[in-house]
Formats: sequence, C-alpha cells, structure tokens
Amino acid sequence: MSGIKFLHLSSNQLNGSIPVALGGTLDKLKVLALSKNSLTGVIPSSIGNLSSLVQLSLMSNNLQGIISEELGRLSNLVRFQVADNSLHGTIPSVLFNISSIDFISVAVNQLHGRLPSTLGTKLSKLTMLYIGGNMFSGTVPASLSNASLLEIDISLNQFSGTVPPIFGGMHGLYYLNLQNNQFKASDARDWSFIDSLVNCSNLNMLSISFNDLGGVLPLSIANFSKEMMFLYMGYNHFSGIIPHGIGNLVNLFELSLEDNHLTGPIPDNIGKLTMLRALSLHDNKLIGFIPSSIGNLTLLSDIFLDGNKFEGTIPSTMKTLRQLSTLYSSNNRLSGRIPGEILGHFFSLLVLDLANNSFSGTIPTEIGSLTNLQYLLLNGNRLTGKIPGTISGCAVLEDLNLQGNLFIGSIPPSLSNLKGLKNLNLSYNSLSGGIPSSFSNLKLLQILGLSNNNLSGSVPEFLQDLKFLFVLDLSYNHFHGELPVKGVFTNSSALVLIGNVELCGGLPQLHLPVCLKSHIKQVEDL
Repeated sequence: MSGIKFLHLSSNQLNGSIPVALGGTLDKLKVLALSKNSLTGVIPSSIGNLSSLVQLSLMSNNLQGIISEELGRLSNLVRFQVADNSLHGTIPSVLFNISSIDFISVAVNQLHGRLPSTLGTKLSKLTMLYIGGNMFSGTVPASLSNASLLEIDISLNQFSGTVPPIFGGMHGLYYLNLQNNQFKASDARDWSFIDSLVNCSNLNMLSISFNDLGGVLPLSIANFSKEMMFLYMGYNHFSGIIPHGIGNLVNLFELSLEDNHLTGPIPDNIGKLTMLRALSLHDNKLIGFIPSSIGNLTLLSDIFLDGNKFEGTIPSTMKTLRQLSTLYSSNNRLSGRIPGEILGHFFSLLVLDLANNSFSGTIPTEIGSLTNLQYLLLNGNRLTGKIPGTISGCAVLEDLNLQGNLFIGSIPPSLSNLKGLKNLNLSYNSLSGGIPSSFSNLKLLQILGLSNNNLSGSVPEFLQDLKFLFVLDLSYNHFHGELPVKGVFTNSSALVLIGNVELCGGLPQLHLPVCLKSHIKQVEDL
C-alpha cells in the first residue's frame, strides 16, 4: 500500500511494536495516527524517512526509549503528539528547527532538559505546547512571545525563576497551566506576568498552583477576561486580600485561592459569580462573616472555608445551595446553632465538616434528611443535648465524629442501623448509660471512640465481634469487670482503656489486675 496517505488506527486494542518497515515503504504518508492503543517498544527512527508526514500521533501507548534525532528530518511536520508514554531522554534540538510545527504534545513522559531560548522564534507557528508531567527544568524562554500560542501546559515539571511577563502579547491565549513547578515571586515586579494577562481577552483557564509565589497578590486578577472559567492559585504563600472586583469574573466555574496567607473578608460581591461550582479558600487568614450573598451561588457544589478566622453564624441564605456536595468550614470561629432549616435543603450533601468551631445548641433533627451524607464531623464544638436518633437516616454515613462536645444522655441504639459506619467517635462528652448491644452489627467499624464519658457497666462482649475494628477507645469511663479476650481484644495496640480503674483480666500486655472470683461474682450480681 505504498500510495497510502492517511493511516488512522487510534483508539483500538493494538499491541506489539510499531513496524520499522513503515518508514521504508509509506513515503507518501501524511498522517500516522496510532494513539490510544497498547503499543510497546520504541518509536522507530525509520519514521524519519516519511518526508511527507504532517501529523505523527502516538499518544497514550506504552512506548519507551528516546525520541530519535532522525525525526528531525520530518520537514513538513505540523503535529507531533507522543504524550502519555514512558519516553525518556531529551527532545532532540533538531525538532525545534521544523518551522511548520504548530502542535507539540510530549506530556506525561520522563523527559528532561531545558527549552531552547529560541523556541518561539524558530517555531513561530506554534499554537499548542503540552509538555506537562515531565522533568524539564530551567526558565521559560522569553522568545515564546513570538509564537501564536493559544494553549500552554508546562505543569508538573521543575521550571524555576520568575514567570516572564510575555503572555500579554498572546492575545489569543486560551489556556495557561504553570502549576507544580518552582516559580518564585517576592515583589510586584515578579508578579507582572499577572498584569500582562489582563490583555488576553480569551483567557479561559489559568493555574499557578503549587509554586513558590510570595509577595502580595495583584488586585489586577479582578480585571482578567470575563471568559475566565477556571482560576487556580492555591498552595503558594502570597498575601494580600481577595480583590473586591472578583465579582467581575462572572463566568467563573472554579475559584481556588487556598493555602496562602490571604487576609481580610470575603468580598460581598462574590455573589455575582452565579456560575461558580467550586470555591476553595481554605487555610488562609481570612476574617469576618460568611457573606449572605453566597446564597446567590445556586450552582455551587463544593465549598472549602476551613482553616481561617471566620466568625458569626451560617447565613440562612445558604438554603438555596441545593446542589451542594461538600461543605468544609472547620477550624474557624463560627458560632450560633446549626440551622436545621438549611440542612433540610442539602439533599446532595456528602460531607458536612463544621469541626473545631464554637457552635452551640443541639444537633437539629433535620440531619436525618441528608440521606447521601458520608461524613459528619461536628467535633470540637459546644453542642449540647442528646444525640438525635434521626442521624440513622443518614443511611450511607461512614464517619461520625462528635468528640469534644457537651452531649448528655445515652447513645441512641438506632446508630447501629448505620451499616456502613467505619469511624465513630463520641469521646469527651457527658454521655451516660451503657453501650447499645445492637452495636454488634457494626461489622465494618474501624475506629470506635467512646472515651471520657460517663459510660458504665461491664465491657459488652459483642465488641469482640467487631472484626474490622482498628482502634477501640473506651478510656475514662466507668467500665468494670473482666475484659473479653477474643476478637478485637486480642490486639493490645488497638485498645485504649485508661481511666477505667475497675477493669480486670484481658491480655497480659494490658497490665490489668487479675480478676478475682469474688469480683466477678459481684459484677454478675450487678
């Protein structure tokens, strides 16, 4: 088939190696597309003989070895795509001399080296550069400003230095991913690349997360293109405030500014971001109240506000967030009651984390309407009253942590209906009574924390049936009598029993006193 021009075999189940003979006979071939198969071996250097080749697509295979310098002879090449393989070595410099190239994709390999300083000059037609997920190092060539780049992804590499302010001239720039590198910033000059991006009227996605960017966040981010949908700036160490003008980015789907040193409040006009699906502001130094305007963000799925200094109550306007999947607000200074009238609207909620705040009052009975809830974390608050049995309505609950509150009364037997429960921590409250015998049904439990309550009686033998238990914490209660010696009680490292002075027996490693017959008889009489 020496006259063939197009060979499209992508997205099949081909295996084996690429035949060397392809480069010896198909001299009229323009497109060789073998992506998304299970091909192994190396990229044959004989492919360099295909002088008419315009597109070489070998992505998503299991190819190994190096990129041969012979491929530099493909003088008509426009698209070079070898991403998602196991290639190593460097990109041969001769490839950067093929002026017709407009698309380079070598992402997710094991390539290293530096980008040539003349990259944008020699490849002035380059529109897409995907080299993320390798080990490239050095600085970003300033010559990239000479290219017609629309999409740039150099993430997950080892690039360093400052980010050059070259992007402002790329008026068609649509996608810029610089995350997971070693870029630095310490002053306004180092942040000038952000100011330059204001000129990119088509910019849709920007990620500079997981770098070493310090200094003050430029307020010019509020002047980005209204086409911006994804803005990721988390996991750096810059300071400053969230600019009031952030509400100008009306098409934002995701806003991530987490794990920095931001101060000040959340601007009230964040309520203008009505397209927002995810808001990540956790682990900063933000203060003030959660703005009531957050109720305008009716498409929100995920909110991360934990690890700040927010105060006040949960705004009632949040009841409009009916698509909410995760709500993280732990480790703040929030107070007041947990509003049941809001919880009753969170039908899609999977995670509710309000731990380590100053919430008071009771757990609202409406908690049982959260039938999809998997994690309920209310530990470290000032909640009072009895634990509501309606929690059993959270049928798929895996983690229930009520540690460190002021709960009273007995443990609701209905909690044993939570068949998928893995972690249960009721420690450091003022609970009383015994442990419900129905807890023997919790076969998948990994952590059972009941320490520092007023629980009394003998240790129920059914606990030994919890075969998947990782940690059993019964400390600082009033248990007495002989400790079981089967099941989970055979693992002394998984038991926490301190503060129960009338326990006896058990494994020798626990160093409990020997049970006297009179003592056992006394317990039986009780």
